Amino acid sequence: MIKTLQRYKREREAYFIEGAGEIKKTNLKTLFQITGGTVVFICLLMAITPFIIEGWMPTWTHILLVPVTVVFFFISFVCLRSKDISKYVADGVCLTFIACIFIFVIRLDVFQYTDAPGSFMEAVLLIVPTLFIFRFHIIYLESIFFEIIYITCTFLVKNNEIANSDVFNSIVGLLLSVIVAYIIQRLRAEAYHAQNKYRQLSMTDGLTGIMNKTNCEHFVRQYLEDRLPLDSCALLIVDIDNFKNINDSKGHHMGDNILSAIGNTLNRYFRSTDILGRIGGDEFMILMRGIPSQEIVEDKCERILSLIMELSEEFQVDLSCSIGIGLLEGDDVEYEEIFQVADDALYEAKASGKARYVIHHVNENIELHTEEKPLALIAEHNETNRVILKEALDKKYHFIEVGNGKKAIEQIEKHKDQLQLILLDLVMPEVDGYQVLKYMKKRKRISKIPIIVISEDDKSEKEVFELGVLDMITKPFNTEGAAFCVENALNKKRNKRM
Repeated sequence: MIKTLQRYKREREAYFIEGAGEIKKTNLKTLFQITGGTVVFICLLMAITPFIIEGWMPTWTHILLVPVTVVFFFISFVCLRSKDISKYVADGVCLTFIACIFIFVIRLDVFQYTDAPGSFMEAVLLIVPTLFIFRFHIIYLESIFFEIIYITCTFLVKNNEIANSDVFNSIVGLLLSVIVAYIIQRLRAEAYHAQNKYRQLSMTDGLTGIMNKTNCEHFVRQYLEDRLPLDSCALLIVDIDNFKNINDSKGHHMGDNILSAIGNTLNRYFRSTDILGRIGGDEFMILMRGIPSQEIVEDKCERILSLIMELSEEFQVDLSCSIGIGLLEGDDVEYEEIFQVADDALYEAKASGKARYVIHHVNENIELHTEEKPLALIAEHNETNRVILKEALDKKYHFIEVGNGKKAIEQIEKHKDQLQLILLDLVMPEVDGYQVLKYMKKRKRISKIPIIVISEDDKSEKEVFELGVLDMITKPFNTEGAAFCVENALNKKRNKRM
């Protein structure tokens, strides 16, 4: 029994500390509803009572109660609309209203009808502590204070028989209110903790125990909105290399265990002030706040690569990861901008051989996007060929690079309104160039983007031209040959338009 009471006490204390903001809003809403309802009730009562009780007339106490209640109605309305209202101000408003109600009740029960038993005091003592949420010592100090005033005034004004009855009834009402208020508070605390647990589960990735994608993105966005320009930060996207092969060869149960271990490892390694979440099947996102230098980020990434590889021995599989980092220094950016920079860096890390990290500076990346250079997509599995193609275009374009058809489709959809050229390899893993071409041909908004395909031979020339490509580059190719082919194809397209 004692342990149960102690547990209830701890739950109530946690409820009042953790749920302070929610309690403040609940009290103000209660005040708003009570005052609004009271005004209507009093006006209605004063209108119909003369027809029920012959000769009854409202006194100045009844009349004064209306404007006082209206004042508290508007105060509660203003407090509810204000986002910055202090808890102490809200509590003060509610406690002042309760004090006013006690004063009016004492006036009506004791001084209005001195030769009649009281009607309202015990009801107010019973109802008020159950409607408003306050710690016991706060609400009952006020209740006991006015109970003492009520008892004193009752014995001074009324005859002993009525006074004894009124005092006894008010004390019973006070004691009952303690029991009822205790039960209601316990139920509220339990409901709050149950709701909090459910909210926590909905915000957490069930497999790894860290934040899920929605929650992680929310906190990153919130941080970027509140961030000061001098506060440098880094957004890391960690992608597990070849995870699909692990799932296929070792089974999904093993894959889940590996992801859980990686989530725990990252959670232990980063600070509690950093934001960490799982944003995809095998992708994790971390926002490092307050970064003093790029070297700190590099050290972290080196350590992550090492920690992931150390898990290989535990699970008897080859584990590694690639990391893309968007480093933000200076001016504010939107979440989508820094995420795109980190995502581009991740693609570069993947295309460069995996098991490594790449850092892109966000502001520099944004400058590239804001220049007059058009945007081109290079979808080529071979890194050397990508380098040749970039040199061939002689820095006339801002480039997005991907190593497979699946990523190519994602980037085409993401940048469909900006893309001016696509260089597409026909032979790529996961989704090949033919599938990309067929996908684009079916979609009107992206079917008109100029495409030059890259092929091992010219046997597929007829098929790809039917799918709407401008020209074809045959492997192997050099910088000059690729440059001539691209320029020639674009000139043909311009002449055709003219």
